[in-house]
Amino acid sequence: MAQSSYTLSDALGAIFRAALNTLMGAVKSRNSGNSAPSDPVQGMVYVKTVSATVQEVYEHDGGAWVLRYVINPTTHQFRSIDGSRRAWGGDAGGTADALTWSTSPAIAAYEDGQTFAVYTGAAPNTGAMTGNADGQGVKSIKINGVDPAAGDVPANSLLVLRYRSNILHVVGGALPRATTARYGNMLLDNEAGFLAGTAGKVPPSDVVKKHARERLYADRTYYVRTDGSDANNGLANTSGGAFLTIQKAANVIRDTLDFNGFTVTVQIGDGTYTAGMLLRGKCVGQRDWTSLVFQGNAATPANVVISVTGGDCFKAWGGAQFTIKDVKVQTTTSGDCVEAFLPGSVIVLFRLNFGACAGAHIRAFGNCYISCEAGEPYTISGGAQYHLRAVQLGQIECDAGTVTISGTPAFSVAFAGASLQGLIFVLSSSVSFSGSATGKRYDAAQNSVIDTQGAAATYLPGNASGTTATGGQYT
Repeated sequence: MAQSSYTLSDALGAIFRAALNTLMGAVKSRNSGNSAPSDPVQGMVYVKTVSATVQEVYEHDGGAWVLRYVINPTTHQFRSIDGSRRAWGGDAGGTADALTWSTSPAIAAYEDGQTFAVYTGAAPNTGAMTGNADGQGVKSIKINGVDPAAGDVPANSLLVLRYRSNILHVVGGALPRATTARYGNMLLDNEAGFLAGTAGKVPPSDVVKKHARERLYADRTYYVRTDGSDANNGLANTSGGAFLTIQKAANVIRDTLDFNGFTVTVQIGDGTYTAGMLLRGKCVGQRDWTSLVFQGNAATPANVVISVTGGDCFKAWGGAQFTIKDVKVQTTTSGDCVEAFLPGSVIVLFRLNFGACAGAHIRAFGNCYISCEAGEPYTISGGAQYHLRAVQLGQIECDAGTVTISGTPAFSVAFAGASLQGLIFVLSSSVSFSGSATGKRYDAAQNSVIDTQGAAATYLPGNASGTTATGGQYT
């Protein structure tokens, strides 16, 4: 490093040469030193060494020294500076719910646009979070405008925070700490952090893309409530956190997540919902039907009512797979309560209550599968065209234990109907029916099979004999 007066005094020989060499050293080192030159002019550059890993580069604007950028001489990288709107990365102190950090150089005050890349500690958050940069004041940390739920920020993760309007907003979600981070399907290349003495790596904030999927590193629960809003993020079981519709939860799960082998649950609160849910295709990173669960009230399923006019309550389309638990489903005008549609779709049912339905309570169409899970009793409280309907290689398996039928519901076509090589399998060794219904017991046509393990023709509910036609079989 070298600094010198840019005004040389008259001198002879070696004295002048030494002064000139000092001046040239200042020029070559861009006036490097521990303090600013004493005779600045507009445009002069000055390099200040802060530490072994931080060099600050200033330019004089004619009135004052202005910090332009920071160099890390160890990694040979630089960080641009726009006033105090700087990007900074390093380890946070404080607690999991109350983060603190110190930047280098320190900010003088919060300003809209400031960005901080902060590494959390060894514990996940337990709820709402705050942050405090350089002791400038405690600010709320928000995800999509709401407080984080417990576990939203895992241990040893990276938060990219952007300050605006008195809030530290999370940009893109929490990322696992690593020298290279994967966010959904996008690999993030890392840059060195600029906190003195910190060896951590952080991705630049501009790589967090709008449409990147969030890769899960733990099971996730979304909440749906009758007093919720689809403008919420669905991560808190409150009116200000939960979604209003089941479809919104399904859309967020399908469009924004990589399951990464973990389980996602949609917890549906008590009340009546007038819109159903359609899910197309298997979700990214989903194992199978066990890892996406839509569930209501386990103690009283009838407290959670999905009542749809002119549509389906739950529909899996083109390979979608999920579980439904502990809800009451019913439709008017048109639509089925539960439908799996087209190849690869799978739905598994636990403890449902089937109310009145314009179509079929359970319908499998097109080389797909629905199971009433083994040993899980359910209730039929309303009539329909069919209770079980399998069409065009659709398969339904019922191993549910006791099926309670209340109110003598009527089935206008048949209790069980299969056509176009559909298969309905009811395990009479484990399934018993309590109560009675009216209508035809079964109808098997077009090379379809209704298999009851050899039970009598009067085994299925109804008060009219079943029928077979065009290769259909009842066994």
